[in-house]
Amino acid sequence: MSTETTTQDSTQRPGVAPVPPGYTTLTPFYCCSPAREAIAFYTEVLGAREVSRNDGPDGTVAHCELELPQGRMQVGDPAPDHHLVARSGATT
Repeated sequence: MSTETTTQDSTQRPGVAPVPPGYTTLTPFYCCSPAREAIAFYTEVLGAREVSRNDGPDGTVAHCELELPQGRMQVGDPAPDHHLVARSGATT
């Protein structure tokens, strides 16, 4: 007789993948300015593919999702009203 018990995470339903196809367990959001230049860099150098993109009326990138061979990442311009600010004073 086995005394082993199994429990199921109450947030996970049977048959539902906890991580959608094409994603990994971590999907970073990069806030940078200008985001359009970062997106061009990621597509050219890393071979990323734009999955979706929402540009603001002023030409800024509100949100862009990029697909890479091993997962996805998100990029956008700073939006202080939404508490998205780019890091300043970064050093290498």
